Amino acid sequence: MNLSKTDMFFNLLLSSRRVFHITTDYDLNERDTFKDNYFSSYGSGILIKLGLKYFLLTAKHVLKDYLDKKLPNTSPFRITSHSSRNFDNTNHFLYPKRIWDIGGIIAKDENYDVEDVVLVELFQPFPWQCIDCCVVLEDVKILELSHFFKDLPVFDSGFSEVSNPYFYEGDNNTLPFDESKFTSSTKLERDVVVGKLNIEKDVFYFDKKNYLNVDTNGMSGGLIITIDDGEPKLLALHTRGSKKSNRINFIPFDKIYKSIVNYKESTYVNIDYLYYERMESRENLTSVADLFHSNLMSLGYDMSIYQEKNQEKFNLLFAEYLTNNEGFFVAISSDVDEFNESHSSEFIMKELIAAARNYLLKLNE
Repeated sequence: MNLSKTDMFFNLLLSSRRVFHITTDYDLNERDTFKDNYFSSYGSGILIKLGLKYFLLTAKHVLKDYLDKKLPNTSPFRITSHSSRNFDNTNHFLYPKRIWDIGGIIAKDENYDVEDVVLVELFQPFPWQCIDCCVVLEDVKILELSHFFKDLPVFDSGFSEVSNPYFYEGDNNTLPFDESKFTSSTKLERDVVVGKLNIEKDVFYFDKKNYLNVDTNGMSGGLIITIDDGEPKLLALHTRGSKKSNRINFIPFDKIYKSIVNYKESTYVNIDYLYYERMESRENLTSVADLFHSNLMSLGYDMSIYQEKNQEKFNLLFAEYLTNNEGFFVAISSDVDEFNESHSSEFIMKELIAAARNYLLKLNE
């Protein structure tokens, strides 16, 4: 990811995502049907890419209900795939697979509430989904806690309740909606709070310079960054704020980083429990062939593309589809191997993609 320092700064700010909490129809069997009835509640998170996988880093208290209580449904929360664009269908979201309690593997710290952090493993985005901004962990720099100092400029990115209200009456004046089709509407407006580091009793905190006396509820889990030696760097995860104070508490990213990389050492909760049931039973799984067929139909091809006379065109399209979406297919093959405790699926997929790439090279010779 070769971004300029300015581009990296804005990419980091835009990597924060709003967490939408979902209420579903309890009368439906989610093995057959999933229907979301209401969006509600608040919270923020940071979209992170580690290797080929995507995760949401957030404050544990944002998702507390899904850790302490019986899960209300198979997809109780979600985030938008795009950083800023509003949504109008389910393909505009990324969905949770597991919540890893990474705060449990961080050494306890009397100055920072390091237990208030979790890492949400997301389902791999489909090839047609747009992900424009995220923290690519291998590409970013983190400001070490030992380099924190008073008055360091800091920027907090998240989605406050004040800026992102829900509307449940279709005839509201702000965001009216058709009640025969929808149950609510909401804004999608990112807040960026500007401030500086302050310190009290050896504990650094974010001292707001705008949004003064404004409630930042909803920004928990958001990303705090800084500029150090002219470079944007990760600084912290927003944990607590208050409209009665201009102080925002956080967990330094320096204390979180290793637990993200080593997330598999922590305990977890399966969120989409039906996914794991399907994996175990090998039922209702989507194959490469299914995805490729859907892609062909979306491009305007009909069933004649499968006829022998169109074999060369079909081979070309399939080879291009595999190579253009290599990351997606390797990632989902890795997921299958993880479930089966093997390495065969990823190996076979990589061999298939290599063969497709060689086929395309020969065509261009």
